[in-house]
Amino acid sequence: MRKCFLIFIFGLIALISCQNSKESASDSGLVFLNSQKFELDSLAVPSLLFNQVSKIENKEYLFNLNQLNNSLDLYDINSGILSKRISFENAGPNAIKGISGFYVHNLDSIFLFPKMSFVKTTLINIDGETKNIYSPQIPLENEIPRVLNHASTNYLPSFYYNGKVFFDQLTLKNTTKEGSINSDFRPLGYLDLESDSILLENNSGYPQFYLNKKYPIYVSVHSRILNNNNKLVYSWGVLDSLIVRDLDWGLERMVSSRSRFQDGDFPQTPNAGLVQELDAVISSGYYGRVVFDPFQKVYYRFYHIGRLYNPDQDNSITSIFKNDFSILVYDENLELLHESKFDGEVYDFYQAFVGENGLYLPRLNPFLADLSEDFIVCDIFRLK
Repeated sequence: MRKCFLIFIFGLIALISCQNSKESASDSGLVFLNSQKFELDSLAVPSLLFNQVSKIENKEYLFNLNQLNNSLDLYDINSGILSKRISFENAGPNAIKGISGFYVHNLDSIFLFPKMSFVKTTLINIDGETKNIYSPQIPLENEIPRVLNHASTNYLPSFYYNGKVFFDQLTLKNTTKEGSINSDFRPLGYLDLESDSILLENNSGYPQFYLNKKYPIYVSVHSRILNNNNKLVYSWGVLDSLIVRDLDWGLERMVSSRSRFQDGDFPQTPNAGLVQELDAVISSGYYGRVVFDPFQKVYYRFYHIGRLYNPDQDNSITSIFKNDFSILVYDENLELLHESKFDGEVYDFYQAFVGENGLYLPRLNPFLADLSEDFIVCDIFRLK
C-alpha cells in the first residue's frame, strides 16, 4: 500500500459545503473573490487530481483526466459547463489504458502518460485521434529496473519542452530505513521524442539536507513546477528553502523561507511503523505543493500545519486533511509577500489550479459533509 500512496495519496475526495471556507482567509493577504461550480454528468468523477488549464481560441478551459471513464473532460472555466469529452481508444492494438497523467501542449499535441511507465505514451489531438505512440525502454540503472514511478500529477506535472517530455519520479523505497535516502536516486529525467528513449539526469538527486536521514515517505517526496523562465522550482517536505534549477539540474538559487506556523524541525522516524509515521506527519508541520501563477506572476507554496495526533481517530493518511494549512505567497523573484492560513476539513489543495481569475481551491476535502454528485465547487482567491 505504501507505493500506491506515492501518487494517489491525495486522491480520496468528497464534495463539501462552503460556509467556513470564505472566513478562513478573511484576515490574510489572499482575498476570496467568488465560487465556481463545475457540473458533473453521469460519466464525470468528483476529482481534479490530474488537471491542467489551457486556452482554446482565447477561451480558458479546465482539462481534467477522468480515469473511470478513460477520457479527458474539458470544462469552460468561467461557466463550469462540460464543453467537450475526449474519449480514449479502448480496444485494439492502440488501446489507451491505465493513464495516470497528461500534458496539453497544443490542440494537436496532447500527451497521455501510462502509470509507472512511459511505454505506450500516446500523443493525441483535441479530437482524440492518435498521432503517435512512444515505447521507450526504461533505464536499467533506475531504482527498480524497468519501473518508472513518474508522478505526472498536479503535484509533479510532466511537461513538453524542446522535443522532450520532462518528468520527476518518486522513490519506491521505505524512506524510514537506513540508507534509503541516498545519493543514487535520480528524480529528474526526460523522454526524448526523436530517439524514443528515456534519460535520467545523472546529477539530479535529493537535496544534501536529506541524505542519510530517515523520514516518513510522505515528506520524502517533493513538488516541482516549471516557471515562465523555463526554470524548475522545487519544494521538499522538510526543507524550508525553495530550490531553483535549470533543465540540466544546474543550481540557479536556493531561497530560504520558513513558515510562521513552523514550531520546529521535522523529526526523523527511523524504522517507523504506520502509527509512528502518522504521528509525525499529523503533529509536525511540513511543506507541500508549489504552484506558479503566470497571470498574477506569483508562486503559492502550501504548508501543512501540525496539530495534536489522536491515535483513536487518526488511523490513516487521509487524516492529514483535518489539519489546517497555510499558503505562502511569493512574487516572481521569490520574495515572500504573505502567508495566509486556512481551516482544515474544507479544501484539498492538491487538486487546486490557477486560472486568469486567481487561485481555485476545490472543496473536495474528505472530512466535510453535504456531498454532491452533481458538481464540484471551487473557491477563487487572489492576493489583496
